[in-house]
Formats: sequence, structure tokens, C-alpha cells
Amino acid sequence: MAPELLDLCDQMGFLVVDEAFDKWKSLFYEHLYDEWWEKDLEAMLIRDRNHPSVFMWSVGNEVENQGQPSMLNMLEQLVGYCHVKDPTRPVTYALEPHNTPISLREGSIEAKVEHTKQLAQRVDVLGLNYQEQWYEHYRAAMPDTLILGTETFPYYRGKDNRVKGYLPLNPWFDVAYHDYVIGQFVWSGIDYLGETSYPSKGWSSGLIDTCGFRKPVSYLQQSLWSNQPVVHIAAFNEHMKSEFNPTWTMHWKSPAMEDHWTFPEYGGKLIRLVTFTNCESVELILNDESYGERKLVDYPNHLILWELPYTPGKIRAVGRNGNEKVCEHVLTTAGLPYALKLEADRVILPADGHEISHVEVTVIDQNGITVPNHDFELTFKLQGNGRILGVDNGDLTSDEPYKGNERRTHRGRCLVVVQSGDVAGELLLQASADGGLLGKISLKVEEERK
Repeated sequence: MAPELLDLCDQMGFLVVDEAFDKWKSLFYEHLYDEWWEKDLEAMLIRDRNHPSVFMWSVGNEVENQGQPSMLNMLEQLVGYCHVKDPTRPVTYALEPHNTPISLREGSIEAKVEHTKQLAQRVDVLGLNYQEQWYEHYRAAMPDTLILGTETFPYYRGKDNRVKGYLPLNPWFDVAYHDYVIGQFVWSGIDYLGETSYPSKGWSSGLIDTCGFRKPVSYLQQSLWSNQPVVHIAAFNEHMKSEFNPTWTMHWKSPAMEDHWTFPEYGGKLIRLVTFTNCESVELILNDESYGERKLVDYPNHLILWELPYTPGKIRAVGRNGNEKVCEHVLTTAGLPYALKLEADRVILPADGHEISHVEVTVIDQNGITVPNHDFELTFKLQGNGRILGVDNGDLTSDEPYKGNERRTHRGRCLVVVQSGDVAGELLLQASADGGLLGKISLKVEEERK
């Protein structure tokens, strides 16, 4: 990664496992490995070793021939080199359950444990991809070994002796309940391009889409990780357009959920909800009618489920600790599209020709509520010394280009990235759509201070 990313991690308090390689002697690095592994590994270790955010090195992820003598020798070589160059940090490698002989993939727990022990003996921390269901077996066989979930599913958990079994129990609980498991990485945090097939352009199972917009499932993680009170409503929507992915990726997805209250297709029908929370209890109220209060302790997977007749209006989830209300989430049914709302993460930019502002564009009704079920082709116009750097809507099945001044909204939203020029002044970004929808925002560009 760019060194600026580690600078930000240092400043913001993120912990980083700095990984040198994905594959070793396969795929794109195969013809380079023998000549370049030492030079490339040394370059990373020396460049990044003074970053306090980096607390562990990783020498690889899901490489070929896991557990075979040639692979074990390479692992020893790489880990040993890290120890020589930087004896202060532990070293791991991300072991995955698929890239092993079929006899082990389909074999007994005992065989898996013996296979994994060979790798665990050669690293300081055992990195495991999608193997939460076997943590306790590994611990029993290796009582002094620490485990890191180097990749975990965002919603489901593996079951019994299968990687892709089905348990709606988030893998975070395997961290929370076992003091020898030091943490997890969710695959993936953010959607990305690649690793898919047409008509999708990328991996759409992240907690955040390519615009940086949060998905409903991200509030499950927030409820698990945050010390601040959290409550968030999401509705299961079987009519929701699916983000196409190959069949083999389905276990990475969460159920189709949306966090709004505009579902005309559910008129006169029951709709299923979930409230994500870390509060002791949640009360659900629809148009001033209470549907009762439910206690988190009765839902060990932290998914408080509800079913109620869909009725337009206002739905509220009230989070309480004891008898005290500590947080609330409100959703209101949207009316007809009325305007476009533009909001920027930065409204003041330096006149350096580099800095950018992310402008979120939302279709709203007359009361300012997001209209999620009417999408429009938008056209953008920028006045002033700057440029539109890119446009996106988070829909990885869209064939629209990222460059240009047009983009269709997706679930009522899209994103425009604006870059400042080198002259101070004002940038005026205007958005329009057929039917008379309009919106605008002004950004201020200031001379850099010497």
C-alpha cells in the first residue's frame, strides 16, 4: 500500500498487519519469486518498520501447496528473514482451508489439526481464513498458539466440518468468546473491482460500497464493536435487486436488507425486520403503535428479529439500558421525488490542483426524505477552476464509466468526486435530471497558506 495509508493509520489509531505477498510461486508473481522475494520483502520491512500502526508482518495469503515440504521450507525462509530484519514484531501467514489436498478438505478434524500444526509451528501467530468452526480444536492441540482471523465472512459463520455451512452467527463471537483469538478481518470491508464475472465488475459483499456508503449489515459490526449505544433498523427485502456474484461467492453475502421505510410492494403484507443493537433492549414503534420491547439477551447472535404488517409512515427503534432511553433510529416513508440534495465531505479545498471533495447526491422528497425506489439519470456541471474527477453509484453491475459528468442514481444516491484547481475561488456543482429535479452545492477553494 501507499505509505500515506500507513501515515493515516498511525494518526487514526488503526492496527495494521503488513502483508508482503498474496501468492508466492503461482499466478502473476511466479516468474519473479526466486529473484525478487528477498528484495521485495526487505523493501517493505525497511520502509514500514517505523510505523507504530504496524504490529505484525504477514508473509503470504492462501499460497499453493499448503503443508507440502516445499511450501513449508519457503514459509520458514520468509518468516526467518522477517525475524532477522525486525526481531520486534511477530510474523503470520494466512492459511485457508481450500488450497489443500482434497483428502484434507473432506477429511476428519484430526487430519485438519495435524495439517495446521505444521504451519503453526513456523509462525508466531496462526492466521486462519474462514476456519472459526475449528478454532477450539486447534487450541486443544496447540494450547500456546494465538489465532488471528485473517479473513472472516461478514454475516454468516462456517458450520461443523464445513467451511460454507450456514449459521447466522457472526464470526466476531469467536473472537469475543476466546481470549486466544486476538481479532478478525472481515472480507471485505469495502467493495472492490475484480474477482467476479460479468455482468458484475467486482466484489459486492463488503460492509461499505465503492462510493463509501454504508450498507445495513455494517451496523451489525458497529453494534458488536462500539462502546457507544447503537440501534439501527433494517428490513429484509426479497424484491431487492441482487448484486450479481458467481455462485461460489454466495456465502460472503448477507441477506438482502435495506434501511429505509418505503416499500409499496409490501402493502398489505408482513415485512420482516432486524434491529442491530448493543443496548439491553429495543422497543419498535410504528406510527405511534408499539410492537413491544425485546431484550438483547434473548438473541445471542445480536439479530433482534420482528415481523409486522407494512404500513407507510414512521417507524422507530428505541434502544434502552434499564429504563433509560440511550439511542433511537427513525425511518420515514418517502413521497414523490422533489429535488436533488448535494452534500460534501469537504466544502473548503486548497488551491493545489490535487485535493478532492466527495459529494453525495441524493434524490429527496418534499420533506427531505431519501427516495430509494426512483432512480434517475443525472447530469453534472461544474463551474470554476476545478474538475469532476469521477462519478459512481455503488452498483457494480452498472456498465456506466467512472469518468464523465453523467451517472444514474442507485437506490436514490450516487457520488461525484470533485478536484480543486490551482486558482482560489468558488466551485459550483450543479446536478439535474429529467422531470425538473435540480440541486447544487458550492465549494470554496482557498490559497494554500505558506
